[in-house]
Amino acid sequence: MDPIIFRTFKKLLLESVRI
Repeated sequence: MDPIIFRTFKKLLLESVRI
């Protein structure tokens, strides 16, 4: 898994948790 994809996925997870 590329670091960029992993970072984006983590960001999406954080945003989902915030909502």
